[in-house]
Amino acid sequence: MINWARRQKRVAVSPQKAALQETNLFLVRHATSDPERSDTLTPEGEAEAGQAAQRLQHLGFGATSLLIASPTMRTRQTAEYIAADFARHHEGTQPLRVHVSGTLKGIGNYEGSWRGFSVDEALGQIMLDACAEADTYPCHVSSVAFVTHLPLLQSVKSAMHLPAYVKPGEVLPYVPGTIPDPIVRPAST
Repeated sequence: MINWARRQKRVAVSPQKAALQETNLFLVRHATSDPERSDTLTPEGEAEAGQAAQRLQHLGFGATSLLIASPTMRTRQTAEYIAADFARHHEGTQPLRVHVSGTLKGIGNYEGSWRGFSVDEALGQIMLDACAEADTYPCHVSSVAFVTHLPLLQSVKSAMHLPAYVKPGEVLPYVPGTIPDPIVRPAST
Protein backbone atom coordinates (compact mmCIF):
# COMPACT_ATOMS: atom_id res chain seq x y z
CA MET A 1 0.00 0.00 0.00
CA ILE A 2 1.26 3.45 -0.85
CA ASN A 3 1.78 5.77 2.06
CA TRP A 4 0.09 9.04 1.15
CA ALA A 5 0.99 10.76 4.38
CA ARG A 6 2.94 13.94 3.94
CA ARG A 7 6.28 14.30 5.56
CA GLN A 8 6.55 17.58 7.24
CA LYS A 9 9.79 19.31 6.55
CA ARG A 10 11.32 20.49 9.79
CA VAL A 11 12.84 23.89 9.53
CA ALA A 12 15.46 24.79 12.09
CA VAL A 13 14.68 28.08 13.78
CA SER A 14 17.61 30.20 14.85
CA PRO A 15 17.87 31.08 18.56
CA GLN A 16 17.40 34.73 17.59
CA LYS A 17 14.07 34.07 15.90
CA ALA A 18 13.00 31.67 18.65
CA ALA A 19 13.53 34.43 21.24
CA LEU A 20 10.94 36.59 19.46
CA GLN A 21 8.23 33.91 19.28
CA GLU A 22 6.52 34.23 22.67
CA THR A 23 7.08 37.95 23.14
CA ASN A 24 4.95 40.98 22.31
CA LEU A 25 7.12 43.19 20.13
CA PHE A 26 6.77 46.90 19.47
CA LEU A 27 8.68 49.36 17.33
CA VAL A 28 8.61 52.96 18.56
CA ARG A 29 9.78 55.91 16.51
CA HIS A 30 11.82 58.40 18.51
CA ALA A 31 10.11 61.65 19.48
CA THR A 32 10.84 65.07 17.98
CA SER A 33 14.27 66.42 18.84
CA ASP A 34 16.12 69.69 18.40
CA PRO A 35 19.40 69.22 16.50
CA GLU A 36 20.60 72.63 17.71
CA ARG A 37 20.38 71.47 21.35
CA SER A 38 22.52 68.32 21.07
CA ASP A 39 19.56 66.44 19.61
CA THR A 40 17.62 66.53 22.91
CA LEU A 41 13.85 66.24 22.86
CA THR A 42 11.77 69.36 22.37
CA PRO A 43 8.78 70.00 24.67
CA GLU A 44 6.64 68.62 21.84
CA GLY A 45 8.92 65.56 21.75
CA GLU A 46 8.49 65.02 25.48
CA ALA A 47 4.71 64.99 24.98
CA GLU A 48 5.10 62.50 22.09
CA ALA A 49 7.22 60.23 24.30
CA GLY A 50 4.52 60.40 26.99
CA GLN A 51 1.88 59.41 24.44
CA ALA A 52 4.08 56.51 23.30
CA ALA A 53 4.35 55.36 26.93
CA GLN A 54 0.58 55.44 27.35
CA ARG A 55 0.06 53.52 24.12
CA LEU A 56 2.59 50.86 25.14
CA GLN A 57 0.93 50.44 28.54
CA HIS A 58 -2.46 50.17 26.83
CA LEU A 59 -1.02 47.38 24.65
CA GLY A 60 0.21 45.43 27.69
CA PHE A 61 3.74 46.73 28.16
CA GLY A 62 4.45 46.08 31.82
CA ALA A 63 6.87 45.23 34.60
CA THR A 64 8.33 42.20 32.80
CA SER A 65 9.20 44.18 29.70
CA LEU A 66 12.42 45.28 28.04
CA LEU A 67 13.02 48.74 26.62
CA ILE A 68 15.79 48.83 24.01
CA ALA A 69 16.98 52.02 22.32
CA SER A 70 19.48 52.94 19.67
CA PRO A 71 22.39 54.98 21.12
CA THR A 72 21.37 58.35 19.65
CA MET A 73 20.31 61.01 22.14
CA ARG A 74 16.75 61.30 20.78
CA THR A 75 16.05 57.55 20.98
CA ARG A 76 17.61 57.20 24.44
CA GLN A 77 15.62 60.16 25.77
CA THR A 78 12.40 58.82 24.24
CA ALA A 79 13.03 55.47 25.96
CA GLU A 80 13.91 57.20 29.25
CA TYR A 81 10.64 59.18 29.15
CA ILE A 82 8.73 55.94 28.55
CA ALA A 83 10.50 54.31 31.52
CA ALA A 84 9.85 57.36 33.74
CA ASP A 85 6.17 57.41 32.78
CA PHE A 86 5.91 53.71 33.59
CA ALA A 87 7.53 54.30 37.01
CA ARG A 88 5.05 57.13 37.74
CA HIS A 89 2.06 54.91 36.98
CA HIS A 90 3.39 51.76 38.66
CA GLU A 91 4.93 52.80 41.95
CA GLY A 92 6.50 49.97 43.90
CA THR A 93 7.51 47.97 40.83
CA GLN A 94 11.06 47.67 39.63
CA PRO A 95 11.82 50.51 37.21
CA LEU A 96 12.29 49.67 33.56
CA ARG A 97 15.89 49.86 32.48
CA VAL A 98 16.79 51.28 29.09
CA HIS A 99 19.17 49.01 27.19
CA VAL A 100 21.23 50.69 24.46
CA SER A 101 22.09 48.82 21.27
CA GLY A 102 24.40 50.08 18.55
CA THR A 103 23.10 47.31 16.28
CA LEU A 104 19.59 48.76 16.59
CA LYS A 105 20.93 52.08 15.31
CA GLY A 106 22.42 50.29 12.34
CA ILE A 107 19.22 48.55 11.27
CA GLY A 108 16.91 51.36 12.29
CA ASN A 109 18.66 54.29 10.72
CA TYR A 110 19.66 53.22 7.24
CA GLU A 111 17.31 51.00 5.31
CA GLY A 112 20.03 49.81 2.96
CA SER A 113 22.27 48.64 5.80
CA TRP A 114 20.01 45.72 6.72
CA ARG A 115 19.20 44.62 3.21
CA GLY A 116 20.54 41.12 2.72
CA PHE A 117 20.00 39.78 6.24
CA SER A 118 17.06 38.90 8.43
CA VAL A 119 15.54 41.78 10.40
CA ASP A 120 13.97 39.19 12.75
CA GLU A 121 17.36 37.62 13.47
CA ALA A 122 18.88 41.06 14.11
CA LEU A 123 16.04 42.07 16.49
CA GLY A 124 16.25 38.66 18.18
CA GLN A 125 20.00 39.03 18.73
CA ILE A 126 19.51 42.54 20.11
CA MET A 127 16.89 41.14 22.50
CA LEU A 128 19.14 38.25 23.59
CA ASP A 129 22.01 40.68 24.23
CA ALA A 130 19.73 42.90 26.34
CA CYS A 131 18.46 39.86 28.28
CA ALA A 132 22.03 38.77 28.98
CA GLU A 133 22.88 42.28 30.17
CA ALA A 134 19.78 42.35 32.38
CA ASP A 135 20.53 38.81 33.60
CA THR A 136 17.12 37.48 32.58
CA TYR A 137 16.07 34.72 30.25
CA PRO A 138 13.94 35.75 27.23
CA CYS A 139 11.02 33.57 28.38
CA HIS A 140 10.69 35.84 31.42
CA VAL A 141 10.08 38.84 29.20
CA SER A 142 6.50 39.55 28.16
CA SER A 143 7.12 42.53 25.88
CA VAL A 144 9.99 44.28 24.15
CA ALA A 145 9.88 47.82 22.75
CA PHE A 146 12.59 48.82 20.29
CA VAL A 147 12.90 52.63 20.23
CA THR A 148 14.38 53.27 16.81
CA HIS A 149 14.41 55.39 13.67
CA LEU A 150 12.10 56.14 10.76
CA PRO A 151 13.41 53.86 7.93
CA LEU A 152 12.77 50.59 9.80
CA LEU A 153 9.23 51.61 10.77
CA GLN A 154 8.47 52.77 7.22
CA SER A 155 9.66 49.43 5.85
CA VAL A 156 7.49 47.51 8.32
CA LYS A 157 4.42 49.61 7.46
CA SER A 158 5.13 49.18 3.77
CA ALA A 159 5.41 45.39 4.21
CA MET A 160 2.03 45.49 6.00
CA HIS A 161 0.57 47.47 3.07
CA LEU A 162 -0.07 50.50 5.28
CA PRO A 163 0.73 54.13 4.45
CA ALA A 164 4.43 54.69 5.14
CA TYR A 165 3.91 57.89 7.16
CA VAL A 166 5.20 57.39 10.71
CA LYS A 167 4.68 60.22 13.17
CA PRO A 168 7.22 60.90 15.94
CA GLY A 169 6.53 58.73 18.99
CA GLU A 170 4.35 56.30 17.02
CA VAL A 171 4.07 52.77 18.43
CA LEU A 172 3.78 49.93 15.94
CA PRO A 173 3.16 46.32 17.05
CA TYR A 174 5.62 44.06 15.22
CA VAL A 175 4.99 40.48 14.16
CA PRO A 176 8.08 38.41 13.28
CA GLY A 177 8.12 37.67 9.58
CA THR A 178 6.56 40.99 8.56
CA ILE A 179 9.72 41.81 6.64
CA PRO A 180 10.56 38.57 4.83
CA ASP A 181 14.03 37.09 5.14
CA PRO A 182 16.20 37.69 2.11
CA ILE A 183 16.18 35.00 -0.53
CA VAL A 184 19.50 33.24 -0.63
CA ARG A 185 20.14 31.75 -4.02
CA PRO A 186 22.64 28.91 -4.33
CA ALA A 187 25.80 29.76 -6.19
CA SER A 188 25.67 28.66 -9.79
CA THR A 189 28.06 25.95 -10.81
